[in-house]
Formats: sequence, C-alpha cells, structure tokens
Amino acid sequence: MGAVAEGTILAGANPLLDHLALFLLQALIIIIVARLLAVILSYLRQPTVIAEVIGGILLGPSALGQITAYKEAIFPSSSLPFLSLVANVGLILFLFIVGLELDPLELVQNSVQSLTISLAGVIFPFALSILVSKVLYDFVMTADVAGAALPPFTSFMVFTGVAMSITAFPVLARILAERKLLATKVGRVTLTAAAVGDASAWCLLVLVVALISNPSNSIMALYVFLVTLGWGLFLWFAVRPIFKFLIDRTENETISQFAVVFIFLTVWLSSWFTQIIGVHAIFGAFLVGLCVPHTHGFAIKLTEKVEDLVSIVFLPLYFAYSGLNTRIDQLNDGFSWLMVLLVTVVACFGKIVGCGLPGKLTGLNWRESWAVGVLMNTKGLVELIVLNLGLQAGVISARVFTIMVMMALITTFSTVPIISIIYPPKFYKDAPLLAAKDREVEKFTDEQGGGKKNIEIVLCLTGIQCVPSMMTLVKLIKESFVHIPTQEAEKLPDEPLKNLQISAIHIIPLSERTSAVMKAAEAIQPSAIAEDGILTIFKTFGFLNHLYIITDMIVCLMGSVGDAVVEKIGSGSSSSDDESGIKLVVVPVVFEKKTSSVLHGAFSGHSFNDEVGGVQFIVEKVGCTVCVFLDRGFGGADFDFNALMTSDPKSIKVCNKRTIYVIFNGGEDDREALHFISLITNVITIHILRVRGEFKHSNADHTKVAEPTSSVKTEVEILTDDELSKIEGTKDELALTRITASNSVTIEELTAPTTFSVLSTHSNRSTPSHGTPTPDVSLIKEMNKSTVRLLKQHLQVVNEGDLIVLGRKTYEGFGSGSAGLRAWVEGDECIASACIISQSRS
Repeated sequence: MGAVAEGTILAGANPLLDHLALFLLQALIIIIVARLLAVILSYLRQPTVIAEVIGGILLGPSALGQITAYKEAIFPSSSLPFLSLVANVGLILFLFIVGLELDPLELVQNSVQSLTISLAGVIFPFALSILVSKVLYDFVMTADVAGAALPPFTSFMVFTGVAMSITAFPVLARILAERKLLATKVGRVTLTAAAVGDASAWCLLVLVVALISNPSNSIMALYVFLVTLGWGLFLWFAVRPIFKFLIDRTENETISQFAVVFIFLTVWLSSWFTQIIGVHAIFGAFLVGLCVPHTHGFAIKLTEKVEDLVSIVFLPLYFAYSGLNTRIDQLNDGFSWLMVLLVTVVACFGKIVGCGLPGKLTGLNWRESWAVGVLMNTKGLVELIVLNLGLQAGVISARVFTIMVMMALITTFSTVPIISIIYPPKFYKDAPLLAAKDREVEKFTDEQGGGKKNIEIVLCLTGIQCVPSMMTLVKLIKESFVHIPTQEAEKLPDEPLKNLQISAIHIIPLSERTSAVMKAAEAIQPSAIAEDGILTIFKTFGFLNHLYIITDMIVCLMGSVGDAVVEKIGSGSSSSDDESGIKLVVVPVVFEKKTSSVLHGAFSGHSFNDEVGGVQFIVEKVGCTVCVFLDRGFGGADFDFNALMTSDPKSIKVCNKRTIYVIFNGGEDDREALHFISLITNVITIHILRVRGEFKHSNADHTKVAEPTSSVKTEVEILTDDELSKIEGTKDELALTRITASNSVTIEELTAPTTFSVLSTHSNRSTPSHGTPTPDVSLIKEMNKSTVRLLKQHLQVVNEGDLIVLGRKTYEGFGSGSAGLRAWVEGDECIASACIISQSRS
C-alpha cells in the first residue's frame, strides 16, 4: 500500500510535479475559463472564439501570468512543450474540419460575382499590407530582434499580407445566421466569397511557410511548394476515389467504421508528410479534408463525430497556448498602440473597400456592397492560427504578434455592431412565405368541396422523425376533403386539390457546431430545397396523394426558431374566420415513446410561457391557429406491425383503429380545437369528452356541514348570431352542435362534482342572480383535480395510434404540478399523441 501511495498527494508529494496531473489541471482551468467567458460574451452576441482568445490572454503573461507563484505552479516553462504538443494535435484535427467545410467542386461552380469579390478581397488588402509591413519591419521588428538575425523582408511581407487578407469562414457563418442573413443575397454572396478566399489564403500560406523554412534558398522554397501542390493532386486523383468508393458503400444513416479509420489514417499520414517536407502538419490535414466527398452528407456526418472534442477541448488549449505568447504588456508606449491603430485601419479599409467595390460593380447596391465588405472583414480563429504559425517560425516578433492579435479581436468584435447599423433587418427581411398577393388558390364552393373552405396548413418540420406523423395528419385531412356524399365520392381528383394547400418548411437550427455551419452553407445553395431529403419526401407524398405542397427552408439560430418561423410565414396572417389565408400552423415536438423525453430539439421547449423565440412567439405573432403536436409515433400506427412477424406478407394490413379524443371544457381554444377536428370528421372516429363542473353547496355553521341541497346549473339555449357574444356557454353549445353533424362524432359528458359550504351569511363570496353562492378559487382547483382523475380513468383505453386534442387553456388550466392534465399528457402514462390548439392571439 505504501508503494502505491509513494510520490502521490497522499504521501505529501506535490501533485503538480507529475506531468500528466499538471496537464489535466491546466486543461480543466483553460476549459472552464473559456466557457465562462463564452457565456458572458454571448450577451454581446460575440462568437465563442473571442471568449477563447480572451481567456488565453487572461491566463497568460498579460494578466494572471504577472503573478509569479501562479505562473510557476500552473504554467511553468517546463510544461509548455506538453501543452503545445496536445494543442497542435487538436489543431491538426481542426484544420481537417476546416477542409471538410469547403467543397472544391462547389467552389468551382460558384457565380462570377462571388469569385470576383473573393479575389479582390484578397488582392487589395494584400497590396495595402505591403506599406504596413514595411513600417512594422523597420520600426518594430528591428527594435524587437536587435542583435539577432532578422527574417527576410519578403517572408515578413507575404506573411503580413496573408494575415490581413484572410476571412474566418466558421465565424462568418455564425454571424450571418444570427443576423438572419444566410438566405439573403448578401449572405449567399458573402459565404461563397469567404469560402473561396479561405482556400486561396491557405494556398498562399503554404508558400509563406516554405519561404520561412528556407529563408536563404528561394529555389528550395519553390520546390517545397510544388511538392506540397503535387501531394494535394495525388490525394485528389488517387485517394479521393477510394473515399468515394467507401462512402457509396455506406448506409445512408450511418458511417462505416472502416471508412472512418481509413480517412483518419490518411489524415495522420498526410500531416506527417507535410511536416517532414518543411511546411506544417496542419496543411496535410487540410488537404485531406478538401478531398473528402460531400455526397450523401458524409462530410457533415464525419464532422459531427469529432467536432465537439475539437471545439470543447483542443481549441481552448491551443488558444491558451497562444495567449501565453501574447504580451499586451509590451504595448506600453504610444507608438505601439499607434501601430495597432494603423494595422486595424488598413486591414478594415482594404477588406471593406476591396470587397465592397466589386460587389457594386457586379450588381449589388451600395448598402449591400458595404455589408459584404464588413462581413468579409471578420477574422476570428483562422487569423490567430496564421499568426501563431508566423510566431513559431520566427517570422514575426512577440510584439508584432500581439499587435496583429489586437487587430483580429477588434475587427471580429466590431462586425456585428457595424453590420447592424449599415444593414438593419428592414432592408433584407424575407417576404412572407404565403403572402396574400402571391396566393392563387381557387376557392371551392360547397358543391365542389363538400362544404370545405379554402384551407392552408403550414408544417414546421424539424427533422425526419416528425415526417411520418405529419404525413398521416395531412392524409387524414385530405381524405376528409374528398369524402363527398355523392355518387362521385369514391373518385380521387385528377389534379391537386385547389382548396387544400400544404406548406412544408424544413427548419435547420444553427448551433455553435461546425457541422451546423456546414448544413447552413449547403442550405443556402439554389438547389438546396430541391435536394433536401425531407422536403423531397413531402413533395413526393403530395404528388402521390394529389396535393399541392409548397416547400421551403429556414436556417436560424437555435434560440430564435419561433422568430424565424413567424418571419417566413408572415405575421398577421388571417385567422380561421377568414375565407382565405393560413388556417393552421403545426409545430411538431417528437417524444421518445418509452421515456417521454423530447427526441428532437428545435422545439423541445414547447412551453407556451417561458420559451423565448419558440412556440410562445409563434402563438403571439403569427396571427393564426397554432397546433403544437406532441408526437409519440402517430404516423407509425398506419400499419399492423405485429403482422410483420408472420410468414405471410399478405397479412400485413393498414390499421384503421385510430381514434381522436377531444377534451372540451369550453372557451376560445377548445372551440378552435373543434374547428381543427372538423377537418377530419368524415374519416376517423372522434369522441368528445365534455368536461362539466357541478358545484353542490349546503348552508352550514362553523361546526356542522349539512348535506348538499342544490346544485349550480345553467340552462343554455341557442341564441341568434347577434346574441352569441353575450353568453360564452352558448358559443360552446353552438360549436358542439355544428361538429356533431357528422355521424363519426360522439359526445360523452364528464361531470366532476365538488361540494362547498356557506359558512357565514356575511361571506364575501358573490351571489349570482338565481341566489346560489359561488364557490371560491380553492374549490375550483379541487374540482379541476377531480376532473383530471376522471379524464385519466376514461383515457386509459387510448392506443399509440390515437390522438388527444385539447385547447391550450384546458391543457394548462386543469390541475397543477404532477397532478395536472399537462403533466399527464407529457408523462409516461400517456401513450397517445396530443394536439394542443391555441387560437390566434394577434
């Protein structure tokens, strides 16, 4: 036992003398600081990379490194080689992901406009940087390396030009998504131009590193560059076909482990080769990433496998190591800060003008052109990687490195505020998906459509999981539309139903992950909607079922899905009382059957009260009825899956046992729920559970409670339309009368009795005109609990294929906590899907 504990903290030894223990502590501190700063800076709408860079600076000699005890204990000089080694392994993986983001075939096919902006955005700032590099070389580098060998000015100049002309593609994509610019002309042009510019800059950087490695032999530098280029061509023409062969053999939803092993072996081999020829290992990984085909979404799936480890662990370590080399304390005079100002102004001017003017010449207006220039000025983590390469190679000094880091931080930090001023949302907001002036949907008369008015339904598709249920719902509505009680009822129409229009919107929520950026970049391409798998499935479904389906796509930040949906659909859409316009927006929330946990996250926070930018925002702003569809496999109940276990394929049949249960308590939302099920009353069995509270009271003193003597009941008669607004209950009766015209609808009344006592003749309780006292709030709550118990007992017969429909107020109002109706609907006991209907609040 003593031998085991010897040399450990239990034996009194200093644990920080152990290299592994020290590294683990360093990683823990670095990651925590980076994440805390990311949370703080998120309120300023700054990307995570800014937090990681600032965290590295704070942990380095510019801040905490000034404390000698901290520096010697946590970041001693002897530990830096180990930190550098792990950080560089992470950097290799990150550059591999950067290569995966870029599709060379797509870049070649890009428009002339994007290519022109991209090339001008590299050439113009590169030309301006020559003057800046001369000033920095003569007045800063000369002073910093006094007595030592200065790097060749040519290498310094080319390096400075690349550093000032590069654009950070990953950071730019997130800014575009946050500003809702991805789907706009400015967003598409900028993202494409940034991708081309990134590829060009990395190629230039290979030349820079070759020059740095061979300062006295330009021929050898050119030879190294040509060998690197030849290696890239070998990977493209010899290795890429192998990648494609492995991908084509991969199933659509999974990635072959052998394919992943082969690709990562290629990454390490390529990195080793570029390292030994004198470039850098990261370029080998970048070239392999470029060669991975993007077919079948393979590049995105591969990125998803490694991105979290790289972004959460390795990148903060790299930026912390970078921060240890950042010496803001060396900017201790006015001249140094004047250099920061000069470099920042020239970099901004070169990039904004260099990209803005070509934008104007290729068809953009002035405001759009300057917006493209400001967005292309984003630097971010790619800039810092370039700067670290220059520092490690000795081509720049620590002070020049710090000046350039400050420039990168300032330009990236200022992008969002500047773009908010020069290109606010009013200049690029999309037109509503179904703007009234664009609708050309012919209205059917009662004779043509079986009494159905013109209906438009918008489906918010957040993933493939919700597609079966949405198809089932649409099919039920469609079958009800063609169920006409005439001799022609069995005939399907030869052309799409003109009084039923379905709009399917695929929502792609953009997170901080690189794979989300890649999905967003693919989604903004002109062919994205036509090639999207989910939308293609829905269009095929519409074609086979004679339905007119409009497809569209939304790319937005995870926290602003509701806002994006409202913008796409258009606020102030017509309500259900109108003859035209959107009648219903369906928001699916997919539940895992066994645990009732949310399976798909875009609308996981489906609360009407506390989800900012979610369902609540849609309900309040969209201006039409919203159906929150809690899906527990509603679409999977179309077939008798037990028959699949038999040997006779003919025994497989469609299940028609689906039943809809409507919980009706009265009020606007419940009446809207009746309106919703009126769309499918002809093709499915519907049971309406009408909830009625019956209050019994008795006169009593403080010590004795008498038996109930009377009950509160209000007789309801059907009034004229002019009198409907006077009595709420009458509206409910009229709605029930209309819905029960169908033979497939039955109504069952559930009465929840609650007894209350009159304790004093001086009670503050109000007394209705018929002389019966009104129960207080606590008794109403007791009645609600009793009602929930009755509903649970009655709904024990529901199956997986069934659907429970209820209004929002009923859903939230009956009971509270674990005993409430909402808790039961969302809990493990309920196996049926549910529709919560909310009438327009606009």
